[in-house]
Amino acid sequence: MKFLQWITLTCTVLIVSCTSLFCNMAYVTNEGSNTISVINTATNTVAATIIVGATPIIVAITPDGKTAYVANGGSNTVSVINTATNTVTATIGVGSNPTILAITPDGKTAYVINRNDNSVSAINLATNTVTATIGVGVSPFFLTITPDGKTAYVTNEDSNTVSVINIATNTIITTLAVGTLPRFIAITPNGTTAYVTNENSNTVSVINTATNLVTASIGVGIKPFDIAITPDGKTAYVTNLDSDTVSAINTATNSVSVTIGVSGSRPKLLEITPDGKTVYLAYEDISFVTAINTATNLVTDTIEVGPAPAVLAITPDSKTVYVPNSDNNTVSVIDTATNRVVATIGVGSQPLAITITSNPQPPHSLAGKKKKDIFATQTDRINVITWSAPSEGISPVRYKIYRDAALTNLAGMVSASNALKFEDHNRKNHTVYSYYIVSEDLNGGLSTAASISIS
Repeated sequence: MKFLQWITLTCTVLIVSCTSLFCNMAYVTNEGSNTISVINTATNTVAATIIVGATPIIVAITPDGKTAYVANGGSNTVSVINTATNTVTATIGVGSNPTILAITPDGKTAYVINRNDNSVSAINLATNTVTATIGVGVSPFFLTITPDGKTAYVTNEDSNTVSVINIATNTIITTLAVGTLPRFIAITPNGTTAYVTNENSNTVSVINTATNLVTASIGVGIKPFDIAITPDGKTAYVTNLDSDTVSAINTATNSVSVTIGVSGSRPKLLEITPDGKTVYLAYEDISFVTAINTATNLVTDTIEVGPAPAVLAITPDSKTVYVPNSDNNTVSVIDTATNRVVATIGVGSQPLAITITSNPQPPHSLAGKKKKDIFATQTDRINVITWSAPSEGISPVRYKIYRDAALTNLAGMVSASNALKFEDHNRKNHTVYSYYIVSEDLNGGLSTAASISIS
């Protein structure tokens, strides 16, 4: 006969950093071979090659990681890919020359620029059907969505405007006059401000997203092109094609805080690591990538890659940069710790852009209890941990429970389809035990760890 004794504890729950995130999948558009190469980032090998429509331009992946959408500029379609099987499950007809595609944060709608039709298609992702076609300005170039998912902003190159779309109604709220030849647009992480590069007026327009008014125009270098904002929202970096510089804009004052000279010709496309520490920059005319330290705004490395580097992508753990090299059908893999190329991967013809899957979110609402199973000859002291699944993002398939912050001492695993509970048996009395629980997705991608201590 045994007796059960439950003791409810007050436990501290905190988020700690995971030491190793792995197995994200990178989806590469191969413009010349009408395919998508799927790269396993753990092994840096091509895991699958998927035939899609003509001239695939860009891939967007749903927040839950289950589906990838590909804009096929040459066939006026969007391909729908099941990321579990890496097969095309549907093909959606849209307007003429679809180029840029973005998905709302709730994963319900995709917006696709139809460049030749001066329109944007809204796709219902539950049914994979076009529910609205929204007229915008002349030659729409780029589209982005606010973090709250309520508004989409579209730059229109040949009408020198930005179209503002109400996502709830799929209608134009307003059209804003900006500089000449507006290109890229970036929105601060808090969603309050949008920044637009105007290539032919050498300025960046600043838009207040609450009022949808242009509040400032910032002079930068010659022919500003791409723009990206640091995760803390404090700095926007702008490539200046014809002055071979990068402008760093202080978003608090909307002024250029420093102009960074780079070693290459025509700096074009840039990405910032998710940890906010480094800007990586690709050039139009040379086979190099430059690394800029955001703390000092100094160039730290110039890295040789393949010819015609295109749209960069960085893994969620900030450890690896993937660079498609359009002129030799490869992807260069850069280790951000050393800023050296550690692998070169053969892909399809004319690789243009890369999108990398996200990692799942950590579990939350951790709770801990101690339990004693008393037998005739022994007492089994058990630590019992329960938790809740992430409320958004990629769905975990299992949870790993570790006994150390370094995530090397695995205590056990729990399937996401079972009760979210773990029991650790034969524990000592009057001892503090710490546990670190991470979510794992279908591809082996790990979240950061949620931690709990039981004493």
